Amino acid sequence: MASMSFDYNENTRQLALVIREIDKAPKPDLKKAKRLFEQSDYRNMLLDENELATLIDSLEQKKQKESPNEVNAVIASTKDASMALTVSPDEMSASIEITTAFGGKHISANDIVALLNDNGIKKTAIKESIIELVNEAKAAKPGEQVSKMVANGRVAVNGKNGFINYLVPDPSERQLCPKLLENGNVDMRELGELCYVQKGKKLAELVPPTLGEMGFTVLGKPLEPEAGQAATLSESEGSVFADELESTLIADFDGMPKHEPNGVSVVKVFSINNIDVSTGNIRFDGTIMVHGDICEGYKARASGDIIVAGSVESAYVEAGGSVSIGKGVIGHAIENTDEEDKSCTIIAGGNINVHHVQYVNLFANGDIHVSQFASHCKFCLSGHLWVGKEDRADGKVVGCDILVGKSVSAGSLGSRAGTHMTINFNYSFEGLEETYKALTERKHLYLAKVRKIKYLISELASRDEDYSDKLARLKKALARYLDAVEKLVKVIEAKNNKLSLHRSDIAVSATQAILSGVEICIEQKHFVCNRDYGPSKITYLDNEIKLDPLT
Repeated sequence: MASMSFDYNENTRQLALVIREIDKAPKPDLKKAKRLFEQSDYRNMLLDENELATLIDSLEQKKQKESPNEVNAVIASTKDASMALTVSPDEMSASIEITTAFGGKHISANDIVALLNDNGIKKTAIKESIIELVNEAKAAKPGEQVSKMVANGRVAVNGKNGFINYLVPDPSERQLCPKLLENGNVDMRELGELCYVQKGKKLAELVPPTLGEMGFTVLGKPLEPEAGQAATLSESEGSVFADELESTLIADFDGMPKHEPNGVSVVKVFSINNIDVSTGNIRFDGTIMVHGDICEGYKARASGDIIVAGSVESAYVEAGGSVSIGKGVIGHAIENTDEEDKSCTIIAGGNINVHHVQYVNLFANGDIHVSQFASHCKFCLSGHLWVGKEDRADGKVVGCDILVGKSVSAGSLGSRAGTHMTINFNYSFEGLEETYKALTERKHLYLAKVRKIKYLISELASRDEDYSDKLARLKKALARYLDAVEKLVKVIEAKNNKLSLHRSDIAVSATQAILSGVEICIEQKHFVCNRDYGPSKITYLDNEIKLDPLT
């Protein structure tokens, strides 16, 4: 029989197991030896199970040969914690992995800081993360691996682009902003004062770009930011720079301001209360501002914008710029022998903004925004038709014929009665396709000439006579036609890309419903709604009209 005890050497930091032969003591085995180790004060040391098993075996072997008094062997040792540093490939972060101690020394925060300093990581260390890592390692089991990011760089912050700070409102925006009352209701009649500026009034100022903020890696390498791009402020009609710095625009004369992409223009304004029997029809080279209404049967024509604070009834309105009408536009049906016409027409070289329309012809070279509803109207526009609030298309479109270039967005399209309504997207296709066809035919004509010239050059070159002058002229002509073909190919490719982009722009969105009777026409394709659909979106993909639920 035998007993077991431990002998720890402070110098070598090793633990030996001593087995002594004692009468009536229990027989030692591997399980008992491991259990004794795990219950001892040395249990956090690194146990060598192979050495322990060998020691137990040696006792049995010694017993067979001689009468042993004692056997011993080193079965465990103390091992300090270790750590490894990893820097990310982009050098924007650094992590440390700690392998915890086997009864030895723990890693301290100072140890981690020293390792970071030795590797050139000084200013980017994260103190809180280092302390957390040290505490987690101390609480972990012996030999466990604990890691954490302990340093990170700072990404360079690119500069902000410069921009134009408009100091006066745009008249079209004013028409879309009814007054919000204290009780939460909206006063559709109160649209605010029309903007009018006097000579010398500041219109816009140029805000310069910022340079951005420097960044750096964990190793201290500086990261240069990209400076913002400067905006361009330009003089327009009726506006000039305030000084030589060219950073502020002021009005050059009294008039109405209008936002431009790179500045503000000031246009001459003809201001009038109403257009009615007291004024007659109005024509003006500039902008017409109507504080009231345009009455039935009268006409207003302007080379600039036309702004109407009130309503338009069965009148004719034509603007070289945009048309903004604060209230509604109401006409009625006129039955001709050919087809039904409308008694009211609005034509704009730019956009049209209006509250509601009924029995009206609307033509715009840009977009049309109807705030509430459109009923039995004819639309013809190159851009987008939006019916509803500025932030949500929730208006109704009933019984309209729409010839549109890009998209239609509304709350509901069609009526429960199944009234027929057409949305035709061929506004821009015909012109684009005709141009594309004409360019392609011209390319084929030039290629035929190229083939003919090449044949003539080959024929003359094969003859014995001297045709050097003719050959020189032919080669010059060949080069000219080849250059023309190359340019045509680029133009044709651009037109083809424009057609593709135009197809991708096409969309019909109804946030509430598309009802029976609505017909969609795109190129040669037709889609007729024979039933009611909920919120839906119609797109044009791979030359097919596709209807999907709107999510």
